[in-house]
Amino acid sequence: MPDRIDGSYDAIILQERPFNEADVMLTALTADIGHQTLIARGLKKGTSRLRGIVAPFAECRLQLVQGKGVAVLTGADLVDAHQAIRNDYRASLAAMYICDLFHQMTQENERDLERYSLLQKGLKVLPDLYPWQWLFWMEWQLLKNAGFSADLDVCGVCGKPLTPSHGGVHAGIDGTFSHTTCGPDAEGLQLKVAEYQYLRFLDSGDPAYLKAIQLRPTVRKRLFSYLGTRLRYVLDFPLRSRESIKGLI
Repeated sequence: MPDRIDGSYDAIILQERPFNEADVMLTALTADIGHQTLIARGLKKGTSRLRGIVAPFAECRLQLVQGKGVAVLTGADLVDAHQAIRNDYRASLAAMYICDLFHQMTQENERDLERYSLLQKGLKVLPDLYPWQWLFWMEWQLLKNAGFSADLDVCGVCGKPLTPSHGGVHAGIDGTFSHTTCGPDAEGLQLKVAEYQYLRFLDSGDPAYLKAIQLRPTVRKRLFSYLGTRLRYVLDFPLRSRESIKGLI
C-alpha cells in the first residue's frame, strides 16, 4: 500500500464481499493509486449514506484514510452508476464478470492508467453492443494490455506473413498464430477464416467496428472457447466467474 493513502481518488468498484455483520470489503481500481482493497464501515446498515453509491462497476470519487493494513472508506461521491447497464440483466452480468477479470489480473497497489481507462471506456460503450461482442472485445484488449497479445500478421512458426488457408489458422495456447501447414502443437484451437478475421476486428481497438458484425452461435462459442483458453494460460488458474456468462454467448 502507498505510504500516504489519505485523500480522494477516482475509482471503479470491482468487487464487494461481506466482511462482518455490518462492514463490506471492496476492491476498487483507481486512476492514481491502482488496485486497492478497502473496508466500507457500516455499509450493510440501512442508514449508510454510501449504499447505492459504491456498487460493482460504479464509477465513484472515493475518500480514503489509512487503516491498519487496509484503506478505510470514509465517503464517496457517485460519478456514473451506469444505470443503463444495471437495467439490463445480461449487460449487468457481463459487466460484473469483466470487473472480476480486472480484479484477478491486477495486483494490489498496481497502478496502470491505461488499464483504468480501458475499463472506463468499456463500461461507457457496453450499452451500444451485444454483451457477447463487448465481452470478446474487453477480454482481447485486457490480454493486450497485460502484454499477452500476439502478432496476427506473422506466422509464429515460420516467421512468414500469415495468410489464412482454406483451413484457417492455428491459434496456439501461448497466443501465437501460425499456418495450419507449419506443424502446430496439439494444444490451442484451429480457427476458421471468419473467426480469425473477427480477432483482427477485436485487435483494432475500436469497438465501433463490432456493431455491424454478426456471428453464428457456433462461431461465437468457438471464439469463447479460444479466449477462455488464453485467459487460463495467462492466469494459470480457472476463472470461475466465466462460467456464469456462457448464456450470453
